[in-house]
Amino acid sequence: MSQFLTFPPNLETAFVELFASGSGQEEFWYTNVPDRFMEKIDPNHTGNVAVGKGAFREVQVWIDSYLAGVAYPFPVIYTGGILMSWWRPICGIGAFDSPTYVLDISPFVPYLSDSKAHNFTLYVEGQGENRSINPEWIFSGSVFITLDPSGTRTTGGILSYSTDSDTTVEPSSPEGLETLLQLDPFFPINFIMRSYRKLSVSSLVITGSGEPRAVRVEQDYIYSNEQSWISQGNYQAVNMSSQGNSLSTYDDKTIITDSFEFPLNLNLSTLALSETNQTKIVGNLTHTFRRSQFFSLSPSLGQVDIDTTQHSIGELLLNANGRVIGGLGRMAQFFNYNDGRNESYTRNIEVFNVTNVMRDEESGTLSPPRISELDVISDLPIDEDDIVGSPYRILRKPSFEKLPFSSNIPFVLQVNH
Repeated sequence: MSQFLTFPPNLETAFVELFASGSGQEEFWYTNVPDRFMEKIDPNHTGNVAVGKGAFREVQVWIDSYLAGVAYPFPVIYTGGILMSWWRPICGIGAFDSPTYVLDISPFVPYLSDSKAHNFTLYVEGQGENRSINPEWIFSGSVFITLDPSGTRTTGGILSYSTDSDTTVEPSSPEGLETLLQLDPFFPINFIMRSYRKLSVSSLVITGSGEPRAVRVEQDYIYSNEQSWISQGNYQAVNMSSQGNSLSTYDDKTIITDSFEFPLNLNLSTLALSETNQTKIVGNLTHTFRRSQFFSLSPSLGQVDIDTTQHSIGELLLNANGRVIGGLGRMAQFFNYNDGRNESYTRNIEVFNVTNVMRDEESGTLSPPRISELDVISDLPIDEDDIVGSPYRILRKPSFEKLPFSSNIPFVLQVNH
């Protein structure tokens, strides 16, 4: 996905905010299998056991021939995904508020201020042949800029530029796996994928109304994904770890910090119930979003820390036609928020089978005021007729309304002046 952009000559700073989400065969990209193992996992070539191209994805922003920044995407599981009984009534992390990624491209300002059109490209790199992926990914992006008030062209230049990356796939099953699979078709197939990215760009930016400024952007990311399969997909386990740090400085003043950890642990088992001609799918998931961010463009917030983890267990029962006829689900989530204004919010909730709220605890400066049942009852009017229209609110209850979701998000890359 590419678009040519032309910038004003008095460009001072520039940032890209991007959104990227896998769809179709890429919706669960973190469970995909390296192509070299597809034959072992799906020997009958049914095409519905596993998806190839590997489980590593890197979202890249290119400016002409320069790799300007990358993002390791958070694995959002949209409502109903993988095992539908997990998501009632709590949705997956990011399902209705998917994370975006802000990249500081200010080191390229002297290069972009030449009043010429520059090609901005959003690209996802995978583990298929020539680093290809499956169709398809949905993109959206915006470029935000500030201008120097002098109106004079910004000059300077890139002082240093370096990037390094490597992606590997290693089998972790014993040697002679083919022979073992012939002896036992249910012998586990194990492998691990690893990758990293280091990116560093430094430049000298000279605006018409200011002193020369040293601008530096660094990214340091690491990724691993260990999987275990039983042939024909009767069992699948995924243990993923994605973490990294981004830092941008202007004359040693911190402009952006973004540190993240996105671990995910998932396993699914499929059991054929021959007596009833039914199929049972059992699964559990531990999913974490842990991120610490600071943006000098919004200094009043200071550093924002979000740490949330979901633990989900569930099962589904399918009839002979593959239709769901029963299921169970249990979800526990812990959420914690803190920012530089000493504001905080914590919630600890657990729900079983949609309607059974086992635990729901809130605290922090941003939590709603607590009103006990006794306080509400003691303050209610004695006359039942007077209760109608009284100012006392009903104690909050969980909502089970299923919200609609549309994946048809258009790609937009725009410049804000």
